[in-house]
Amino acid sequence: MTLPLEKHKRATIALGTIVEVSLWLEPGTDPSPLFETAYQAIRQVHTLMSVHDDHSNLGRYRLASAGELITIHAHTLQVLEFAETLWRLSDGMFDVCIGDVLARAAYLPEEWITTMPQDFSPRQPLEITPHEDGTASLKKQANTLIDLGGIAKGYAVDLAIEALQAMGVPSALINAGGDMRIYGTTEAPIHRRQHQMYVPLGYLHNQALATSGQPSNRDTALDQLPIVDPNTRQCLPALAHPISIVANTAMAADALTKLAWLNALNPALLERYHARLIH
Repeated sequence: MTLPLEKHKRATIALGTIVEVSLWLEPGTDPSPLFETAYQAIRQVHTLMSVHDDHSNLGRYRLASAGELITIHAHTLQVLEFAETLWRLSDGMFDVCIGDVLARAAYLPEEWITTMPQDFSPRQPLEITPHEDGTASLKKQANTLIDLGGIAKGYAVDLAIEALQAMGVPSALINAGGDMRIYGTTEAPIHRRQHQMYVPLGYLHNQALATSGQPSNRDTALDQLPIVDPNTRQCLPALAHPISIVANTAMAADALTKLAWLNALNPALLERYHARLIH
């Protein structure tokens, strides 16, 4: 007789939000090292990709002089390659080189402002040279500030899920402030906070979900979002309700919510990432 899997759940603060990890394990399995494996993966993404940390990959890029080469980790390379691919596929609408706009909107420190709106010119593709060991060289572009806040959290969820799968965990769910992914035989009910209420959205099974669009308590103004329109170089205004995307990975879901807000989400992109929009 096969015994049912036992559920274990823990939460911690990481990536600036509450990260909940739920594991469904064979009876008698010690969950502690598995939780640590998941949280270690998430902490690594924060260490590598926090734009606020001068020693992170993005912090060193921020401090570098134009033309200087910065060595980046394989994880940062993977996120930047994803971002550049989506930048091309969306005709520039998905852009991670918008840190100067976020700084002008007070989402990032004011001293990080690199250009003024009247000085803006369309950016060139990032110059990335992969190395045999999995790292890469990233060339600093003048007046460019990279911010991966729109997708790094989703990537962290994906990385933690992959680590748990490699450890043989039968089923797991990770929820990092609304960016979530689940695998295995378990289904998870999903909800979206809207007008101070939680609206049921159905169930998630072997997929990822991301939601964007509601200003948080940390936002600088309740009428704008940290989502940038590359054409106007302005943060978008908040609308009546957030937007949710279900996709094959949390990073893809995270990124596609931004394109949905920009009215730049097309059927080809949804198909590429096995995604669907939830109104």
